[in-house]
Amino acid sequence: MKSYFLLFLLTAAGLFINQNVQAQCPTLDPSVGTPDYGSGVEVCVQPGGAFATITFTFLNDGSDYENFLLYDLANSSFLLEGLSPVVYVHTAGSNVWEVQNVPDEFVAGTNSKYVFAKTGCPTYGGTGIDIIPNDELRIENSDISITHNTSCVVPYNGAISITVSGGYGTYIYSWTGPNGFTSALQNISALEAGTYTILITDGHNCSYTRDIDVADNATNPTVSFSGLNPSGEYCETDAVVLLTGSEAPNGSFSGPGITDNSNGTANFDPSAGGVGGDIIYTYTDGLGCTDDSTRTVTINPIPATPTATNDGPVCEGSDLQLSTPDVAGATYSWTGPNGFTSALREPIISGITAAGAGTYSVTITLLGCPSLAG
Repeated sequence: MKSYFLLFLLTAAGLFINQNVQAQCPTLDPSVGTPDYGSGVEVCVQPGGAFATITFTFLNDGSDYENFLLYDLANSSFLLEGLSPVVYVHTAGSNVWEVQNVPDEFVAGTNSKYVFAKTGCPTYGGTGIDIIPNDELRIENSDISITHNTSCVVPYNGAISITVSGGYGTYIYSWTGPNGFTSALQNISALEAGTYTILITDGHNCSYTRDIDVADNATNPTVSFSGLNPSGEYCETDAVVLLTGSEAPNGSFSGPGITDNSNGTANFDPSAGGVGGDIIYTYTDGLGCTDDSTRTVTINPIPATPTATNDGPVCEGSDLQLSTPDVAGATYSWTGPNGFTSALREPIISGITAAGAGTYSVTITLLGCPSLAG
């Protein structure tokens, strides 16, 4: 059976009478909405406060509502699509309509009552629905507290605390950040450096998002150590050397001939260091930031004991020739009776006397290391 009825709709232009029109009339869904906005209605004020988006949910199929308009009973005016930037949006197959980009002056507070009107349908609800715009959902700059990261390793120690203003009801937080970071907490911590994005949704499903940066203030220490000679060259018979790190009693040593003392010092034993190499002092602070200092040492061997010879025996008053084999790069040191010394490889003692009788010895020095006397 077909139903027919009369629609009396008061507009700013006057009274319109539409007879014998068949239509499916909007019926808002009472299970959707909030107490202050009324059944089937949600409102979000967008960032900047200039426009609102009003969402209506109907019990019956919304596909037949292409000709409905939002009507302001208080001001006796329709909100017309095409009155830039207003747009009526319906998703095919759904019973939800959105009126987007509603100007502030239309969402005027408790004195504004709104109804749906459509050709052939009465106005919804008689006295209309209050649409009260939210205080804009936002985070003020002054309500953001950032602790920048100073840690070089996990766990990082950056943090962000926020206070949200505006909106309606309970806030839902959704954070994303570097390396897949996510959180549903209001305030987040143990953050590495990077950009974190917060999406906040309130009780009216209005949303707000912004990016917050955590800087990388992690710095590595600068370390050194003392105890080695300036050249870094040692003989294999040299005495043990105590090394001390700049961060003692913290830090550790490694390298040839090193015994670490576990207190920021170490003993360097040239006799156990082979030919030498890199000695490294490493220090890591409580934030996982690290540095090391490296010195290269060279450990030279002791030359073979030289052989001392002479052309004696000789008569008193004659010349005596001393000699030792040539060693490339070596220096020589002779000693003998009557205070004799010489730096020649083959020194001559002229007019030797009886006081010159006795034992003559020679040592060679190669790469700074002296041999035993021969």
